Amino acid sequence: PPEEDNFTASRKLAAGCKNIMVRRTNQLNGVPHR
Repeated sequence: PPEEDNFTASRKLAAGCKNIMVRRTNQLNGVPHR
């Protein structure tokens, strides 16, 4: 169903944004990203 696809897409998008935020925070703290 389209609702399921939209839900999965938003979850993937949210996870991607979270990963970018973590990477930026690690860069600011001087932690190398593996």
